Amino acid sequence: MLNAAQAMAAQPGPKDLVVTIRAEGEMLRVDVRDNGPGIPPGQLGTIFDPFYSTKPGGMGMGLAICKTCVGAQGGRLWVASTPGEGSTFSFTVPTARAALPLGDAAE
Repeated sequence: MLNAAQAMAAQPGPKDLVVTIRAEGEMLRVDVRDNGPGIPPGQLGTIFDPFYSTKPGGMGMGLAICKTCVGAQGGRLWVASTPGEGSTFSFTVPTARAALPLGDAAE
């Protein structure tokens, strides 16, 4: 959400940030959508790489860490973007019940 706010900061007009959360089977899906400048297609394949940043002074670790953390929980993180229209970052993680090992479920 911070990346979205920063991306929209310099653009004129309304700035919209929409977060949706929904269950998809045994996964929880979160979408963070903005109406910022979007991500150029040539950068979509590298934005999750460690040390890659488009921000002046950026470390390029935020999205790499997010992707690693989500993956470690059995989820997935991805982005869809249209230059000039905004981006949607989405991730899934298992629900608490799905994440419990068999035999550990609360009775």
